[in-house]
Amino acid sequence: MYPPIYPSLGRWEDTIRIDEVKIVNVEDEEKEEKLKAFSWLPREKCPQEVIGTIYKIPTFYTIFYERRIFDYKSCYIGNIGSSSIIRLDENGEQVLFV
Repeated sequence: MYPPIYPSLGRWEDTIRIDEVKIVNVEDEEKEEKLKAFSWLPREKCPQEVIGTIYKIPTFYTIFYERRIFDYKSCYIGNIGSSSIIRLDENGEQVLFV
């Protein structure tokens, strides 16, 4: 109800609201569909003719001498309604792995 640390999207001021958590199966097959929400799209999954700003977002980190060293992934922001290669879960919800 009142977690000691609130979920965030990387920065403390970017809070998120979680309505439901459940374990689902994700289909192996990738499909081209229109995005239902703004999404980070990995650069290697986008067609070469995509024009836009490339963002380097932190994904994982390792601790080295008590400092976090991040791995970064190059991504575009996909707009709602844009076509993208995605996978679906068992409920038909879009799943994108960055």
